[in-house]
Amino acid sequence: MDDKDIDYIADYYSDDVFSPENGWRKFKYAIGLRRKRYGIAAAVAAVIAVSSTAAIISYENHRNDTNAVESVSEMKGMTDVEETRVLEFDHTKLTDVVETVEAEYSVEIGNIPVNADDYELTLRYEGTPSELIEAINEILGTHLTLFEE
Repeated sequence: MDDKDIDYIADYYSDDVFSPENGWRKFKYAIGLRRKRYGIAAAVAAVIAVSSTAAIISYENHRNDTNAVESVSEMKGMTDVEETRVLEFDHTKLTDVVETVEAEYSVEIGNIPVNADDYELTLRYEGTPSELIEAINEILGTHLTLFEE
């Protein structure tokens, strides 16, 4: 070592520079910063994920509402029957429900699924046939349509 090096060390040496306590304190501070950065990154990622999910759900709901409004408006345009009755169904097959509605309201129901016997409905309903068909479509996920006879 040269005299310059020794002079430098002598000028800047301090007893506590190499102490284990100071070393651990600096190490913990560095780890704390790293954890804080990861925490901020995780929070940003969570906000992005939640907002993306909300946007997708909002889009899907809007799209489904638009489709429902179109099908209901088509259905209402097909019939002017506004007769209110009370109907009760208890684990009734969809084919029997359709026959009952057609007989009670003197209407014709179309677009009945091929596997209509696989659908069962339990419902007590008081209202018009167009509202009833709308409710059945929503409950069973079908696309029944209503026509006047």
